[in-house]
Amino acid sequence: MSCLHILIVEDNEAIATLEKQLLEKESYNVEISSQGFDALKKIREKEYDLIISDFSMPGMSGDEFYYEVKKMDKGLEKRIIFVTGLINDFILSTGNKYIAKPFLNKLFVETIKDFISSQNTTNKQNS
Repeated sequence: MSCLHILIVEDNEAIATLEKQLLEKESYNVEISSQGFDALKKIREKEYDLIISDFSMPGMSGDEFYYEVKKMDKGLEKRIIFVTGLINDFILSTGNKYIAKPFLNKLFVETIKDFISSQNTTNKQNS
C-alpha cells in the first residue's frame, strides 16, 4: 500500500492537512498542491495513482482542472475524486467518485480505500 502516490489539490490549508494526515495514517504517500496550475506541474513531473481535488478553487476550477488532466494523460482524469461542498452537474457527468464537504474522517478514508481497491480489482482483471 505504501507505494501508492496520492496528490491532494486543495486551497484550504486546514482541509488539505487533515486529508494528508488521514491518508498518511493509512501508509499512502501524499503530496499537497494548493491550486490547479501547481498540481498540473506536479503531474507532469511525477506519476500519481490518485488525485483528490477540491472543485471550487481560485485560478482554476475543478472542471478546468479535470479537462487539463484529461489532455495530459488519458485515463488519469478517471482517478480524480472530487471533494467539494457543492455537488454539481459537471461532477455527476464525469462518473467520478466524490465526497461532500463537510465529511466524516472515517467516510473520507473508506471512500479512498474503496476506490483504490476497485482500481486494483480492475487492473487485475485487465492483466
